[in-house]
Amino acid sequence: MKRMLALLVISGLIFAGGIVTNTNQSADFVRSLSRNASTDLDAVYFNPAGLTKLDDGLYLSFSNQSISQNRTIHNDLTESTITNLGTDFDGIYEGKVKANIFPDFYMVYKSGKLAYSLGLSPVGGGGGAEFANGLPSIDMMMLSYLGEDTGVLDPALAGFGVISGVDWTQSFTATSTYFGLQFGVSYEVMNNLSIALGYRSIKATDTYDGIIDATFNTTIIGMPEVSNETIVLGEAVGSASTGIIGLNYTIGKTNIGLKYETMTPLVLEYTIDETDNSEMLPETSNNDMPALFGFGVSNQLMSNLSASFSMNYYYNTGVNWDWDDEVTLVVETAEDFVTNGYDMAFGIEYALNDALLLSFGYMQSESGALDEYNSDMSHSLDTNTFGLGAKYSFNDNIDFSVGFLSTSYVEGVNVFNATYPANETYNRDAVDFAFGIQYKF
Repeated sequence: MKRMLALLVISGLIFAGGIVTNTNQSADFVRSLSRNASTDLDAVYFNPAGLTKLDDGLYLSFSNQSISQNRTIHNDLTESTITNLGTDFDGIYEGKVKANIFPDFYMVYKSGKLAYSLGLSPVGGGGGAEFANGLPSIDMMMLSYLGEDTGVLDPALAGFGVISGVDWTQSFTATSTYFGLQFGVSYEVMNNLSIALGYRSIKATDTYDGIIDATFNTTIIGMPEVSNETIVLGEAVGSASTGIIGLNYTIGKTNIGLKYETMTPLVLEYTIDETDNSEMLPETSNNDMPALFGFGVSNQLMSNLSASFSMNYYYNTGVNWDWDDEVTLVVETAEDFVTNGYDMAFGIEYALNDALLLSFGYMQSESGALDEYNSDMSHSLDTNTFGLGAKYSFNDNIDFSVGFLSTSYVEGVNVFNATYPANETYNRDAVDFAFGIQYKF
């Protein structure tokens, strides 16, 4: 249980990227989905070496995304067992994930062959998840009390029969914010080749708030009902740093961007509220962010038409994620249940006139999570995403971008090995609206 609670928010709130990494870091990304060869202001994140292509001057950019995700989990054990207990239940659990504020801020000063950059962005997490009717793992935990001696509730009640019935309600909410503050320097080695070095400092904060109200009945006639309230309430914080290197190469009308981000060791330390009596939150948990290699290429096909391709590769097997096996209770590592992941994206931009640019993109992602990785609280699904939008230049100094994308998820499955095995399936869908403004002084 601790393993799942520690990973719930991270795997539940990210939108575009790897298992624990957000790559949707600008409104221009939302409208085109392929930005790894960008030479615009969002290259601070996507292609830092490409910043040397900017004209000399000081630039500022701000964008925000409003993200909404629906999650659906079906558990066949709770469907059959809870229904047999006399409750009309279909084994479906629905969750809502929202991030109405998902900001990105970039600043660049370009002078001669050098470009200095700063970025602030939510590189992980970035919203709140609400499960109004709880989660199947909690229901299965409650069902596991059936047939047990009353001593499992309280040692003083040992030998007073077995638990014959359980009535309970549950709810769970969580939030997550992983903000990264990034600094970088880009240098033009020659007319068509630039390099970049960068550093990102990450501050992570997760919160958990859940409650389970339960009443237990026993086989001893006349014995009063035993009631129990379980509270999950706490906060986890941690900090980490990432090194970044980049390269940009231009040949003719083709631009190529490369980026490598080092693995980010991240340990979260939990502060548990004094009213928490669940013992479900750990003291610490390892939540490393995988190393990332990004590649992008763009080409000006015609004077008013360009196309681009981007790929990110996530080194999931090189991290340390805590994991408690649900059957043996042996502490393992989550990376034993994943392979390295990747995403690929294609984007097209068409200039309708000198001021208005229209764009469209498609991205396909393979998270790298195996079926054994998945649970109701921690699952990562493969995705297909379509994005579209526009960029409008008011003048030579001000640009405004808007974008919309929709993501469909490939259904995930697992046999959830708790006290009783249960088949689970996982589905999601998500939409993202974004706007951004860029100004050159």
